[in-house]
Amino acid sequence: MPEDAVEQVLQISRYTCFVIEGIFTHLAAADSSEETEFTIKQYEKTREVVEISKAHGLDIPFFHIANSAGIIAYSHMEEDMVRPGIMLYGSNPCRHETIDLRLAMSLQTRVVNILNVQKGETVGYGRVWTADRDSVIAVLGIGYADGLMRCLSGVLSVLISGKRVKQVGRICMDMCMVDVTDIPKPQIGDIAVNLCNTISYEVFCAIGKRVPRLYMQGTKVLSGVCYLDLI
Repeated sequence: MPEDAVEQVLQISRYTCFVIEGIFTHLAAADSSEETEFTIKQYEKTREVVEISKAHGLDIPFFHIANSAGIIAYSHMEEDMVRPGIMLYGSNPCRHETIDLRLAMSLQTRVVNILNVQKGETVGYGRVWTADRDSVIAVLGIGYADGLMRCLSGVLSVLISGKRVKQVGRICMDMCMVDVTDIPKPQIGDIAVNLCNTISYEVFCAIGKRVPRLYMQGTKVLSGVCYLDLI
């Protein structure tokens, strides 16, 4: 309840070792169009805490609440300042809103080997994937030690030469395999961009320390097998 929060603020203000710089909260569901009512109530309750605290004579220099989703979907909640996070990387957390953002990073790797697999042969640890046709399998130089979650095995999609292909078999520590049978003339060295069925936060946070970070603009000439491109 706002009253309980105000009482806590008043108690804190009585300690001379503390200087109150502001009051804030974090929007829990601003990225969901189904939670608009909840988000508005969360904002209104927090604003009420600020107003009641000021009515008690407290100086509250700053009140902030809007994260990236709040900035995009609820512009009236900007208040004294905002806290953009994921949108600084060019990722829009709100599927129900559009905004012109420039991608600031991408996780890419290269094809390090190409294998011909006959129908009925298996690929990867545990032999969990069996070719249902004569197939061409590309090995990518990225695995779960780089942040490519093993739980995405058999679920992950990858873009190679602008075409979406399926990851097959279990994702290994240092590499994974994709079915490139339908790509004309796949080549060792082709760049692959990972597409994961998860939130962008998880992808960004999971990228391992051993993945080289390249800060560059314009044309890239890269020799590594796995890299994080920060533009």
